[in-house]
Amino acid sequence: MLIQFNVGGILINWDSRSWTFGPSLSLPIFTGGRNRANYKFAQAAFQESTALYRQQVLVAFGEVENSLSGIYHFAVQAEATQRAVTSARRATELATDRYPGTCGGCRTCQKSTGERK
Repeated sequence: MLIQFNVGGILINWDSRSWTFGPSLSLPIFTGGRNRANYKFAQAAFQESTALYRQQVLVAFGEVENSLSGIYHFAVQAEATQRAVTSARRATELATDRYPGTCGGCRTCQKSTGERK
């Protein structure tokens, strides 16, 4: 059974025999450094997450750089391949002009058509 009296701003609780005067204020004075440890833990967790984020950003930049480098090298390779195709076509044209009636003057075609020069 809880019996309380409020007399002029004073609360009397007969069960616990405690008195409260005015507004109550609770401060963590005797916490054994728990608040400081929690603060340091939160700071360490923040620094860890920041470091992981920076690492992921650096990895992403590295992947983009590798991709751009690969694209550049593929473009250079495609250009060289295009030059080789152009040269091969020109060589075929020259051979066809030199040996008319064959596919370009190769010995296999000359043998199959019976022509030899």
